[in-house]
Amino acid sequence: MIIYNCDFSPKNGNVVAWIKKTNSKGKKREIERIAPTSFINDSLSGELFAIYIALLDAIQCRYTTVIVRNDNKAAIDLINAPKDRKKRKRKSNIKFLIYLIDNLTPRIKKVEFEWISRKNNREADALTKANGDLP
Repeated sequence: MIIYNCDFSPKNGNVVAWIKKTNSKGKKREIERIAPTSFINDSLSGELFAIYIALLDAIQCRYTTVIVRNDNKAAIDLINAPKDRKKRKRKSNIKFLIYLIDNLTPRIKKVEFEWISRKNNREADALTKANGDLP
């Protein structure tokens, strides 16, 4: 099982990041940090983009069991919502990101999306706010 703790920060150029662990005890730890494209203009779309990029990594690495965690409850609730609720009126960038996530999810045998408290997501949060060098 692979666990991704994802986060987004509008500071330092709209950075998304994640910490990747092989299990809940974090025996293996990898850090990823990228600056997303300019369509990220709010916190929700930034968090969804971080989740999307983590899913792309999971697919590229051919992981079969993945847990994606994020400290934005609205993002996790939206991803886990029934399809009819996802179709409600939303900004086009949010609809597009949900569409991308929904289309990547079936490519992983088992994937779960979980809310994690900001306190328990400190490592990813600090990474998005770091200047320059990674911790």
